[in-house]
Amino acid sequence: MDYKGIKCPICQKRFNSLDDIVVCPQCGAPYHRDCYEEKGTCIFPDLHESGKSWNAPADDIPHQAQQSGIPAQKICPNCSTNNAENALFCSRCGYRFIDGTMPQQNRDARPVSGFGTGGFPGMMQVDEMGGYQKEEPVSDGITAGDLSELIGPNRVYYMNVFHTRQYYNRRRFHFCAFLFSGGWLLYRKINKLGAILTAILLLLTIANTYLTYFLINPMIIDHLGKMGIDASAGVTYEHLFMLTQNLMAESPALLLLFAVPSLLGIGRIVLMVICGLKANDWYFKSCCEKIRKIRSAHQPGTEEYTEELQHQGGVNLPIAISLLVCALIINYAPQFFL
Repeated sequence: MDYKGIKCPICQKRFNSLDDIVVCPQCGAPYHRDCYEEKGTCIFPDLHESGKSWNAPADDIPHQAQQSGIPAQKICPNCSTNNAENALFCSRCGYRFIDGTMPQQNRDARPVSGFGTGGFPGMMQVDEMGGYQKEEPVSDGITAGDLSELIGPNRVYYMNVFHTRQYYNRRRFHFCAFLFSGGWLLYRKINKLGAILTAILLLLTIANTYLTYFLINPMIIDHLGKMGIDASAGVTYEHLFMLTQNLMAESPALLLLFAVPSLLGIGRIVLMVICGLKANDWYFKSCCEKIRKIRSAHQPGTEEYTEELQHQGGVNLPIAISLLVCALIINYAPQFFL
């Protein structure tokens, strides 16, 4: 546990990262080593007798968060979720800090917040900033409001991902980026990296298709024919096993050639997994680079600045549809024409 920012129960001085801290083995209360040795014992015998654990005082928690570099947070009394210190309602259950009521008690009231909210009537309001405040910095010279405006569609998801990444150093696997890889990058206007990855995956797919339909399959049919097996009647796993044994004895190099399509397929999957793992990091970096360029050309807060954020950000739907059609053609066309 990180005790930085919490007061020592004996001297009432707050712990810092250089302090020598000891913890009571029974209740978990922290002390400066000198304070504990001077006292000679834990000062919470009542906790020992009841078998309870020590908890940091409520007024120490915000200070501890501030000392650790994490914005002070407000704990919801209804669901115990951490919220921004100046939040007006809980981001999870919708509890209203301003009047101590739940959303269902205020169905006719307009939602109060310093930023946009999403959701449906009668349902919990969604924090479109993902835990950020509009003017909160997310990188050098870049605010959360700028980032949200640039992201456009699905900002609720990405702002939450970026907030978790920045303050808790937790990454999230992006399944959409895994499935569509280069196409997803181009859809999110990460054009350079998206074009490179799309080209590599396209080459792997074309090479796999060409080798399978124009080289490997004809060679398999030919070798099976030499072994007295009619491939037109169907090829079983037993036939392929016999073919493998025959090739190992006659031509191991040819057997290796038969494995090339599988190796290409494995390489394609590896690239897709990497894309799924790194997609959110790539997207955050791309957004920050675009915002810096826009800030150098336009004055933040002006109408031109906001329009340029919306123009440079958002998504590219036409290119995503085009790539999807191309992928379907490449994958399924050989089945109809060969």
